[in-house]
Amino acid sequence: SSDTRKPAFFDKHLHERLVLDKVIYQPNLANGLQSIAGDALGSYLKRYTDRNLPKANYPFPDPQRRDDALNQSEIQHCVNEASIQRVYSITTAKHCTVVAATLEFQLSSWDASEGYLQWNIDPEKGHTQAVADGFLQLPPESSTISDLYRRANNNFPRGIGIWEFKSLKAGAKDVFIAILAHTLLPKFSWERCEHGNFCHLRCRDKLKGSCTTWARTGPDADPPVCPIGNAKFQLTSRVNDENMLKGKHIIQQIWSEMVAVDATFACLNGGLYELIFRRDRANKVLHLSSIIRTNATGYARVETGLFVAMLRDAKQRSLQIKSIKPLTWRDTPPSEKAHVPSLNREEMQNRILHEAKSRQWLVMKPPRRGDVCFTFCRDALYDRVDPITFKHSDKPPDFGVDGRYFNVVAEPEKVASRGDLSVDDVKFTGSSLWRFDKVYTKHANYDQESKKRLLWEAEVYCHLRNTQAANRVPSLLGLFRHANIEKDKRKPSGGYLTLVLEDAGSSLAEISHFIPAVKEECHRALDQIHAAGFCHGNISLEHIIYRGGKWPGNLISFVSFGRAIRGPDEIRRKQEHEALNEILSETSLKRKVADE
Repeated sequence: SSDTRKPAFFDKHLHERLVLDKVIYQPNLANGLQSIAGDALGSYLKRYTDRNLPKANYPFPDPQRRDDALNQSEIQHCVNEASIQRVYSITTAKHCTVVAATLEFQLSSWDASEGYLQWNIDPEKGHTQAVADGFLQLPPESSTISDLYRRANNNFPRGIGIWEFKSLKAGAKDVFIAILAHTLLPKFSWERCEHGNFCHLRCRDKLKGSCTTWARTGPDADPPVCPIGNAKFQLTSRVNDENMLKGKHIIQQIWSEMVAVDATFACLNGGLYELIFRRDRANKVLHLSSIIRTNATGYARVETGLFVAMLRDAKQRSLQIKSIKPLTWRDTPPSEKAHVPSLNREEMQNRILHEAKSRQWLVMKPPRRGDVCFTFCRDALYDRVDPITFKHSDKPPDFGVDGRYFNVVAEPEKVASRGDLSVDDVKFTGSSLWRFDKVYTKHANYDQESKKRLLWEAEVYCHLRNTQAANRVPSLLGLFRHANIEKDKRKPSGGYLTLVLEDAGSSLAEISHFIPAVKEECHRALDQIHAAGFCHGNISLEHIIYRGGKWPGNLISFVSFGRAIRGPDEIRRKQEHEALNEILSETSLKRKVADE
């Protein structure tokens, strides 16, 4: 590639526990790595009494072999990312693995290092997201390394350190300065999913039901293998916005790649310049070295120290993981659902209804995969509206309480149907589903009359729930209209209205047997609705709901108030009671009455 990429899917969905908080400038990081290389050399010479390094046989990295490797590679112009990666692989990486392994494992010859340390560009099988350009790895199933390093290989199979390469353009000095300029900011601005709080709805196929990406993360090495420090980066000139954005994207990319393999160290190489990154997991901080010139004296020593630091860090962290595994040392993210203690049926009903009522957004889903819920709409997003003023949000908010939603699964293309309710971020001990009486949907472009009727019905429920007749109608969860956040012209905003009610029970039309007290209870319920100032307007067995339970009690409620009349006179009240008598008579019912 010739330029840096924008944050990818893994980066934008990274779990909050793993997201970068701050970038810190640590100019002494390169010097610290040089000291580690010197320490490894000193330890090696102490072991061998002759205080001599192994003889310079074929694997020994000298300048002539570096030049020979470049000539044999046939790389004419080292400009793009692939050529820079190739040059690093056949020179610095190849030679530094030999020196680092020989010194750290205190081997008697250079060629013995081949079974101890590997640098390659191929990720572990199955590693497909946030993949770096280079990896330092311990050889799998090697008989030469100790049990401790074998354990480190098991803990960090994807690598103990990573490399990211950029072309000369993307890795220009101005871009590296912009990266360091982010250390002057109080907090790193992590770029999230563009869908905000609706990410779970829009990205759930890729996320497999989760809202985040995750990677197993161990503890930081204690004590750290490299000195920790910070200083203020001295910016000599203003950095333009384009380079600042590139720098931000590179930082987010490298941090995500470090998280994916649980690496402590990373190297950014742009051909002529290099930056070294050190990750602080506990504080979610990234330490950046000063800019390193790849042709400077002592560069190979810095790189050798980096390889040794990666080895020592992996060994120390493996010891800590063996003794205590942190919460983040797991393959799946910890649950962020609100766990509610075991509740009885009524308590659970009240809690989940309360949660649904507090949500600004409703997601309508068809019961079978592949179905379209309503015309053009699969898993359609609906916005809560006020039934009386018909006010609603202009657009879905990105963050905050108003961005939360609940789900209703209902039969497609039905004017009225029962559906299942779920609230994704609330988990109950037992079932987390509850049923609703009906979900109404009408397309406003084709049926304005039905839309007006549904609005009126919602308004009637609102009024009745604030009167003595509150127990005679189901609880109203809300009136919603299709949001059309994709701005699809085939889906006119507000074209669909959906009324969501509590499932108050079964209609009398569904019940084969009921006791004589039902008739009396129905008249009592109708009287309370009349006293509240409304006439139902459409009495039928389908619109009378029996909650079930022991008598006496408020076990009867009414639904379908689309034809209701406000302020009924005495004549209309009497007519409704006569209509109720008629449908409840034994002759009309033609059903056997069961006495209890």
